[in-house]
Amino acid sequence: MSNQSLPVSCVVVLFFVCFELSAQAEQMVLANNITLQGRVQMMDLSDTSARDTQSQYWSARGTKNYIAGRINQAVKDFQKAVDEADNSKLSNSQKALMISNLAAAKREKHEFSQSEQLFKKSLSLIGTSMADGKLNSYISRQYAELLRLQGKNAAADSIMNKTTFPGSAGDSSGKLSGIPGLEELKTDFAGLEVPTELHALGDDQVIGKVMVDKNIKTKPDVVTWHKVPHGLAGAWHCSDACTTTRQENLLNGTVSMNRLSVSKLLHSSDEIEGRQVDAKGDIWDLDEYPTTEQVTDPEPGTKAYFRTTYSQTISVDEKSICSLFQFDNITTSSQSNKILSHKRCSQLNRMQLVENGSARMFVVDINYDDQGKAIARHDYNCSAVRSEKFAKNDKYKSAFCAFLTSQNLSSLIPK
Repeated sequence: MSNQSLPVSCVVVLFFVCFELSAQAEQMVLANNITLQGRVQMMDLSDTSARDTQSQYWSARGTKNYIAGRINQAVKDFQKAVDEADNSKLSNSQKALMISNLAAAKREKHEFSQSEQLFKKSLSLIGTSMADGKLNSYISRQYAELLRLQGKNAAADSIMNKTTFPGSAGDSSGKLSGIPGLEELKTDFAGLEVPTELHALGDDQVIGKVMVDKNIKTKPDVVTWHKVPHGLAGAWHCSDACTTTRQENLLNGTVSMNRLSVSKLLHSSDEIEGRQVDAKGDIWDLDEYPTTEQVTDPEPGTKAYFRTTYSQTISVDEKSICSLFQFDNITTSSQSNKILSHKRCSQLNRMQLVENGSARMFVVDINYDDQGKAIARHDYNCSAVRSEKFAKNDKYKSAFCAFLTSQNLSSLIPK
């Protein structure tokens, strides 16, 4: 699977913004903390409304420390939030969320027994409203993760089986207007999974380092070819004005759905399927990596690079192509060439031929931190219409013939 410039099926700059635990988000939490701290300093703690504010302050501060990886401090902050919430007028749902935050932080410290008790306590406080149902599903996921860490898979499955996800097929309250259920939208790739862990970034690839020429690779080391179904050959353009996306923060289990413009998710170039035709008339396309391309429209004062670090077509049948990609999205300063951000993504996508000559693209993306730990998952799908008929590109003929020869397929070399 390849294209004219950057892969249209890749979530490039803007997708990473959707999930990044960014400095901007952290600053918002910090600003909120400062405002709350000022109120805390002036409050009369005999007033229960004052305790509400103090509890919210410690919760916001704990969230900031949790995001930054300062788990020990996050535990202390969340504990203070829970303690203040006990004597406040906060709702049971608010208290449940604060307790679950403490449980999740203790889980990170492998204090499993305490974490389990806290998760049970938080779930016992939740009511039966639609909003409470969402909170129940969120906390249940967190609790199930704790059980799996302890090898209690049957107990984790039991927790999830008892949980009704708002908007899902088992939810009697009805679907969210115009939005599929959480589990309905989670893309099924028949057992194929996106990697949940990558290697850590090298010291010369992290923020603050200068982007050097050896890291800007334009000639691929690996070039392979795969067949393309005749029905999918040609150029395709994603046509949905909006698409539903399922977003999951893999650090805390939060799941949400949004309606986003396809232009916010995909690069504007069309997807090209097929470059060459063999002697039998079968159409082929190539996978190649690593490659690095400079983005043509970066933010002012920056340069941006899109690096394909892995590309493999996993399966092809008469009506679909399934592929796995890994990408780096790197932004540098125009003046110093120092790295301002380095974000990584793995993507599993399937392009499926549907009725009336159109196609549908199903995508799962996972984002990673500098250490290669998965931090977010994004599921979406969109319609695609054919924008151009297939036409072979002779620019790739010599590479295609060399590949056929290397695979002992010289009889397929086109004339």
